[in-house]
Amino acid sequence: MTQQKNSLSSWDKFGHLYLIFTMTMVWATTGGRTDSVSYDTVQNTSTTAAVINATKEDEAFAEPVPDWDDAKVKWGVAWEIHIYTLAVLFTIIVIFAIVNIIRLSRLKYLQSKPYFITLNVLMLILGVARSIYMYSDAYNSNNLFPNGLAYFFMSVALPCLTTAFFVLFATLLKASQMKIASPKIFSIRVLIGITVVNFLISASADIITGFYSEVKYLLLVCQGTFVLLGSVSAAAYILLFRRLYTMTVTNRKEVIRMSISNNRPGRKKAAYRGSVHYIPPPRMGVALKITLAAAIEFFITAALNIYGMVSEFGVLTNETPEAWKWWSYQLGTRLCEWSLAMTILFVASQPFRSQSRRISMSRGSVMTTMSEDEKNPLP
Repeated sequence: MTQQKNSLSSWDKFGHLYLIFTMTMVWATTGGRTDSVSYDTVQNTSTTAAVINATKEDEAFAEPVPDWDDAKVKWGVAWEIHIYTLAVLFTIIVIFAIVNIIRLSRLKYLQSKPYFITLNVLMLILGVARSIYMYSDAYNSNNLFPNGLAYFFMSVALPCLTTAFFVLFATLLKASQMKIASPKIFSIRVLIGITVVNFLISASADIITGFYSEVKYLLLVCQGTFVLLGSVSAAAYILLFRRLYTMTVTNRKEVIRMSISNNRPGRKKAAYRGSVHYIPPPRMGVALKITLAAAIEFFITAALNIYGMVSEFGVLTNETPEAWKWWSYQLGTRLCEWSLAMTILFVASQPFRSQSRRISMSRGSVMTTMSEDEKNPLP
């Protein structure tokens, strides 16, 4: 028994309408004399409708799913806990992403603003898609969505997370002024182009598989491609982390040294009257460390996806997965996706966190400068 049995499908309706249409035509042809309708005509018509219904019943979901009727009985309340807990968690992502976008849009003189807004938009897409899927018909267990749309809801996480991590990597490289390739590769236009292409590839594979289930291996190719690209980006970041962090710490020490040098006794203060001696807070170092954690989380998410691709949960098999094993795997994968998305959102919120601290520290510096000027008035 598959998920298509839970509701009357379009093929079922077509079969019934075809049967009614055929009987009406026979009735009109015989002038309403039902006794002239041969048994073979009715039998052939019923057989045709049965074949149509059987064809639809045999068209299984591309990725193996449990026997929904039996599984929901076994899970009991655990099914509701699963879907609504995840729905609430991904709704939190939606709220955080919207708040971040609004606050980022109000910032001025932030050169990397488009990068951070892109990060939040990607996480917003992920949160909205997962929330809709979980609230309305989780895993399409009631056959509410067409297969193509259901595939998109399931696969949207990988292009979102893969693209977001690449954009985050590019943002940190730009902020640290570290050059490992041509700056044009990490321009916002190129990154937006990569994002659009990734979503077009994913959506195209989902739609095609939705119409032609025999090409279900296309889903496997796309999933493997996104896992590979994301893993390469995460590995590259881990390899470059030490250099990035060292450069950030060195630059900060240099700023502190110059600030101390400029405030030595005996130096002219006229040049500093009304100025703000600001030492940048170590937000860049924090962002680098958090992104390192995100890279590790991506590897865990990628490992779960690879396991799903080659196990009884992937398109390589037609076996019906065991209910509790499927429930545990899906819950673990969704929680890893949520954790990685929240980590990326936290890094994407660093600009206005840094600005808040900059304002408070600047006010303190101004008060210090004013008090020193009062003690040592200029001639």
